[in-house]
Amino acid sequence: MQPSFLYDNSNALNDRELLEKTYNTYYEHISDEYQKDIQRAMDEAVDEGKKIFNEAESGGLSSLAAPPDAYPHISMQEEDQNAIRSVMNDGSYDKYEFTHSVAFLRGSDEYLESASSNINLVLSLIDTQKKNWFTALFELFANEITGGLYGQFTDWIGRKWDGIWNEFIIHDLYSITYGGVTTRTETRYHADGTEYEITIAVINIKYTYDLKDKGISFYADKLNADQEQIDRAAEMANYLADLFGSASDTYFGMYVEGGYYTDAIQGGTVGANIANALQQLKDMIDGMEYDPGGTHTFPLQGYTNPNMSSHYGPRDFASDPWHTGIDFAAPSGTPILAATDGVVLFIAQMPNGFGNYIVVYHGDYNGEPVCTMYAHMSAFGNYRQGDPVSAGDVIGYVGSTGLSTGPHLHFQLHVGDTIRNPVEFFEFLSYLRP
Repeated sequence: MQPSFLYDNSNALNDRELLEKTYNTYYEHISDEYQKDIQRAMDEAVDEGKKIFNEAESGGLSSLAAPPDAYPHISMQEEDQNAIRSVMNDGSYDKYEFTHSVAFLRGSDEYLESASSNINLVLSLIDTQKKNWFTALFELFANEITGGLYGQFTDWIGRKWDGIWNEFIIHDLYSITYGGVTTRTETRYHADGTEYEITIAVINIKYTYDLKDKGISFYADKLNADQEQIDRAAEMANYLADLFGSASDTYFGMYVEGGYYTDAIQGGTVGANIANALQQLKDMIDGMEYDPGGTHTFPLQGYTNPNMSSHYGPRDFASDPWHTGIDFAAPSGTPILAATDGVVLFIAQMPNGFGNYIVVYHGDYNGEPVCTMYAHMSAFGNYRQGDPVSAGDVIGYVGSTGLSTGPHLHFQLHVGDTIRNPVEFFEFLSYLRP
């Protein structure tokens, strides 16, 4: 699918340099908006980190290490707490104090660089709306535009966009950690007026933030885009990446409510990621066998036989004609459960597809690895790559990240190198069989 906005200048069809110039003009305007919003989100994170620290400081270590109200999944690890306790119990210090610092996983330029796939998606969504947005402009300035006078056109776009795309980048607390200790000496006075010095240990609590993009639903809402336009935009975004090589190697994460963990990886197809992770964890999972008769549970907490909102197999979506799993609609934030015992292979993000998703390995069955995948999460659970999970453990929360029209769980089954219909494999889904 070739994006039409690249051909506003009629000469661009036959001029690769002009074609790329047109694309770059649009791209630069949107990346400027991203840069401004990245800085705004960083400034807000600094203010929030200070507020979290100030509210917790009076409660001592227990309060400083606890999850803040806004981030119930983020708390200080036990090893960091122990490090702080060792400082507080160190007899060489006469007194201790707490202070804080705020850091980010990446710098603003790195965030902008990693946002290229999202920028392409915005470009593509705007293109689907061009007739709605720019009709008056084309009526007034069609000759100038097709004549290649980009300045007037792009200046107008800049003014039109200014303030419209703000607050699509948000800050998200990533971790609370021990940030080290510094010391200082202070002069004090005895009652008789003689001086003495005390050594104060200043313990730093470090709040590290990541930045997130609100994702396709944010832009779709801005433009009143329907599902057909969203599907087309996803196709075009991939086309632009291929055409101009603008896709980022690292993905600027979609919004993850309530917490985010380090193991998220950028990565190709689900099958390729599974193969890589199986190799990475081969020593840990060697000899694991899938037990069809073991404990199995429906992967949504509070549900046993909900309606299936989208079946496995062919469907009438241009960009996704074959549905590789089954969907269950559920409110955002509903806990997602491991269907049966296993090991977390990886958690990942797919910007124009499954959004935030997690894959669990359950062992080999007749010599082939059995894995389940849970997609479109709003947030990951507390499990990371290589962690064992039991049937019913909370591994994430229902959301609508990635290419999704509403909150739901996409549940997918991999057996060996093939994707199978989960309905035919798991007994707890027998109620869905024809």
